[in-house]
Amino acid sequence: MLLDPRFVLDRLPRTEPGAHKYTRGVAGLSTGSGRYPGAAVLGVAAALSTGVGMVRYRGPERAANLMLAAHPEAVCEPRHEPVARAQCWVLGSGMDDSEETRAEAEKILSAVLDSGARLVLDAGALL
Repeated sequence: MLLDPRFVLDRLPRTEPGAHKYTRGVAGLSTGSGRYPGAAVLGVAAALSTGVGMVRYRGPERAANLMLAAHPEAVCEPRHEPVARAQCWVLGSGMDDSEETRAEAEKILSAVLDSGARLVLDAGALL
């Protein structure tokens, strides 16, 4: 069955005239790795295409640099700082199995579960 585009559009939330980035929502992504930096670039592109007000990205330096070169409108969060608030976090796509990556995934997972934010996990987060 194909979805009628009008059916979908009629169900999407409408942006109010006074809306700003925080009323439109903040999505956080911790994706990619030095080995698989494209996951960061693709994931941030997908998040930005949803109409979310702001995208926060946390990831290794190589992935972060490539992501920012492609999407300078995203905000890069340093990994040594506390996990920033977001209504939803995407975690795992393109992560490798290094000790540093696992520690970062655990840090974000713990913060997100404590905050009650929504969470999307890819298999990379489960290593």
